[in-house]
Amino acid sequence: MGLCSQGDEEGSEQTSDLNRTSRLEGPRFPRAPAGAALPYGLFYPYMIRCFRHFNTRGMISVRVLFLLPYPTEGASNRLRIEQYLSYLQDRGVRWKVSPFMSKRLYAILYQRGHLFEKVVRSVWGAIRRLWNLLRTNRYDLVVIHRRAFPIWTPFSQYLIRRIRRPIVFDFDDAVFLKDQSTFGRRLLSFLKRPGKVASLIAQSSHVIAGNEFLKEYALQFNDRVHVLPTPVETDTYRVDGTPPDPSTQDRLVLGWIGSRTTAPYLRALDDVFRELLTRFPTLEIQVVGGEYDGPLDRSRIQGIPWCLEREYEALRAFDVGIMPLRDDEWERYKCGFKALLYMSMEIPVVCSPVGVNRKIVTDGVNGFVAQTPEEWVEKISRLLSDSALRRRMGREGRKTVEAHYSVRRNASRFFEILELAGRDKFKKDAARFSRLQQKTQRSFDYQWTHFPDMAPANEKHFLNYIHPVQPEFFQGKLGLDAACGFGRHLYYAAGFGPRHMVGMDFSNAIFSARQTNRSRSNISLVKGDIYRMPFKRGAFDFIYSLGALHHLPDPEEGFRSLFEFVKPEGAVAIWVYSKRRRLVNFFTERVRSLTRRIPLPTLMKISFLFAGVDYFAFIFPYSLLRRLPLVERFAFPRVKLYARFPFFVCYADWFDRFSAPLRHYFDKEELEDWGRRVGLRNILVTPTGKYGWRLYGERAPSTDAEIPAELSALSQGRAAS
Repeated sequence: MGLCSQGDEEGSEQTSDLNRTSRLEGPRFPRAPAGAALPYGLFYPYMIRCFRHFNTRGMISVRVLFLLPYPTEGASNRLRIEQYLSYLQDRGVRWKVSPFMSKRLYAILYQRGHLFEKVVRSVWGAIRRLWNLLRTNRYDLVVIHRRAFPIWTPFSQYLIRRIRRPIVFDFDDAVFLKDQSTFGRRLLSFLKRPGKVASLIAQSSHVIAGNEFLKEYALQFNDRVHVLPTPVETDTYRVDGTPPDPSTQDRLVLGWIGSRTTAPYLRALDDVFRELLTRFPTLEIQVVGGEYDGPLDRSRIQGIPWCLEREYEALRAFDVGIMPLRDDEWERYKCGFKALLYMSMEIPVVCSPVGVNRKIVTDGVNGFVAQTPEEWVEKISRLLSDSALRRRMGREGRKTVEAHYSVRRNASRFFEILELAGRDKFKKDAARFSRLQQKTQRSFDYQWTHFPDMAPANEKHFLNYIHPVQPEFFQGKLGLDAACGFGRHLYYAAGFGPRHMVGMDFSNAIFSARQTNRSRSNISLVKGDIYRMPFKRGAFDFIYSLGALHHLPDPEEGFRSLFEFVKPEGAVAIWVYSKRRRLVNFFTERVRSLTRRIPLPTLMKISFLFAGVDYFAFIFPYSLLRRLPLVERFAFPRVKLYARFPFFVCYADWFDRFSAPLRHYFDKEELEDWGRRVGLRNILVTPTGKYGWRLYGERAPSTDAEIPAELSALSQGRAAS
């Protein structure tokens, strides 16, 4: 057999036959000297593909971490972040939302008492946030809403500065101002250190401001500032046409919705409420989500606890919605969402002409603005007295929201901002990816040219990796070993009777694979990478990749690529590292952060030392004593595994452990999600001890038109390039 490459006469006949029978297409790679860069590198095509998807279907396989202050019950991040998540998911963005506060902490935060529970839950929230900041390298983007920590500390500032991913900072309030209203708030404001917001804005790749006033502040520190209003989900908050309750038809409701922190604004309307209650005997004032403590008769002022599930029903009861504000520096930066929420429900609004409210509400058209108590009384009275005016202003308000302030209108813009930040990441990382490409290739070139030996136990090991596949599965089929290394698995697969086997590797180990498999006549070898495989789509009856995907910068993208090249009803099998040994993995990665920087010849010697201690202190004694019941019972699984192999296998694995530039770890649910996202059927994910997972799945019988849209676009983009 011969290497399937340009200028190699030895394999020309079999290459021709393979192309004729399986219609393999694509370039054949020339021989490369050890350590040379590949004609089609592992990482550069990945970057190019990411740029291409940014311009067509969006950020396929891009991972975003959202660091939020509150759970879903918190209006700010629910409205500015969480409303967009389903849209982002439809565009292929994988995201994780991490709130600082738990639901319980948020529920008791403004209640009296519960001091010990508040402290404990806050500390736990800080620990979770620290953990997230230490793991930001697992994501492509980090979105921080308002602030990363509710209380500033030098250590938290240090961790934020250590984030090596693009940051998108989103804010919708004057979080950079000190609150001087009460002693408690002055103390809390001091602990929050609002002045540090400026440094976070300066560090961010892009900034999203809730209105033009916030944008003006942010432009002092960063010139990439975008205005995105707090949107309303107009499909949810709309008039549904349900007739009102007959028992309430004669009642008029003046409504306000908010929170404990904004309820004090209602005190400015004490005299207004008194006058309105006198003028309109059937008027009821409903305060949802806050506590009004004004000096009025409470029999006609109803306080309603806020609940997300009942928010819509509470709004439906309003005839007129109000939004009073003080005209000071803090309030000028607010985003006017309360008014927008009323308008979306076709509730006519009366609000203070403060900040962005002047832009949202056109006085007398889609609502009223009122400044003095006399104006508040006069304009609310007009609405309460004229149902036709209420309906007309409600419809105009709804049109305003749909045109400028809906989720549907703003979701694409939010995605585009993340897209811009993603481009910044890949541009910034271009040099790093190039270095990583060369280092990865050198590492595997070195490894598989120094450890190309076969062991008798490899065949059993191979079948264990591809379980539930049995030898008879291979008979008469065309298969691919993606990332075949020096060809040990390929050797046994070719012996099980397939029509033909193709081995592909991106490193110069492909030449060691030729030596390993010189006795096999049904093997061809190709030098290429998983992200850009040089074959015709849907060419193979089965594909397996064992111990390779976890070394890629985006393992799931590599898995998607495998799926593209298997035939309908064909099979895919992979083996990857497991997360189950979390403590071992943690310490391994700490050691690897040092060993990856050591020259490979020196690392060979270090690996030999570790392997010698491992083998002769644990593995070899077990081999001698394993007939003893206690030894067999208490020996570690890895010791039992390595006891089947000679010393050089243990030696090679220690070198691989120390030298590979990238290692990812997975759990069962992640792999099952991979299979479901590409449309595999009969998915089976099983463990190989605690150190690895094997996945087997079959492609459904389908036409190209039925292939998932993201994969179809991926292939078309690759073909175009």
